[in-house]
Amino acid sequence: MPDEYIGGLGTEGVKSLKAFIEQGGTLVCLNRASDFAIEQFKLPLKDVVAGLPRTEFYVPGSILRIELDTSHPIAAGMPRESIAWAEDSPAF
Repeated sequence: MPDEYIGGLGTEGVKSLKAFIEQGGTLVCLNRASDFAIEQFKLPLKDVVAGLPRTEFYVPGSILRIELDTSHPIAAGMPRESIAWAEDSPAF
């Protein structure tokens, strides 16, 4: 891997992301990248399936039916019902 891609965002990268968000930007995190945003930005979110045994919650790789809030700009143009791929993903 080239040096500029090793080691993560670092302090300056986190500051830049925070500034982007504070200026109205939308940060989308997929799967475990959510942990980064929750920790760095002290978000009041909790992965409700973290630590559950597989007998209680197990999604090894599944297509799930989802309902979208189409009034939100991030879902603009999407149908109200859609699908999403989940693979050992967090749930909020």
